[in-house]
Amino acid sequence: PNDKDIREVTMRSLLWSLVYCLLLAEIGVTAILVIPVPRSWRNGICRKVSKLDLKKRLQLPLTFLVVALALIFLDSVNYLVLLRNIQEDDERYGSYRTPQDAHYIRHLDKEKQYKTQRNLYLTLFALTLLFAIGRITDLMQEHADLEEDLERLRQSKLPAVDSSTGEETKNGDPTEIEMKPMPSKKKD
Repeated sequence: PNDKDIREVTMRSLLWSLVYCLLLAEIGVTAILVIPVPRSWRNGICRKVSKLDLKKRLQLPLTFLVVALALIFLDSVNYLVLLRNIQEDDERYGSYRTPQDAHYIRHLDKEKQYKTQRNLYLTLFALTLLFAIGRITDLMQEHADLEEDLERLRQSKLPAVDSSTGEETKNGDPTEIEMKPMPSKKKD
C-alpha cells in the first residue's frame, strides 16, 4: 500500500471514530432527556433552559452537523458501491492471483464491505437520534408551557366555562376547565 492509501484509511478511521463518539453522546443526551424525574423538576429545568434560547444559538452548528452526517452517509454509500463494483469485476473478469491470494483478497473485501455497512448504519442512527433529540426537547418545552398555563389558570381563580353550554361551572372550580389542544407553533 502506498502513502495515499494509508492516509485515506487513517482519515476514514478517524472520521468513523468521531461519528461513533457523536452517536454515544447522542445516546447519553437521549437517556438524560427520557429519564423519569418529578414533573416539577423537569418543568423547572425546561423553563431555565428555554431562557437560554439554545435553539437559536445552536441552529447553525446543528445544521452543519446534519449536513456533515448526510455527506458522510453519502460517502459510505459511494464507497460501498465502489466495493461492489470491484467485486463484480473480479468475479466477471477473473484476476491474475493465485487461489490463496484470491481467498485472502476476497476476505479483505468482505471485511471492508462489513465495515462500510456498519458505518452506514452508525451514520443513520446518529442522524435519527439528532432529530429525535430535537423532537423530545420540543415536546418537553410544550409540556412545560402547558403546565405553566394550567398553573396560571388555577391561580387566577377565574370561573371556568363549560364548553358545551357556555355557562360557568358551579363554584368556578378550575379543575373543570376543558383542555383544548394548542395550535402547533410555527418554527422560525
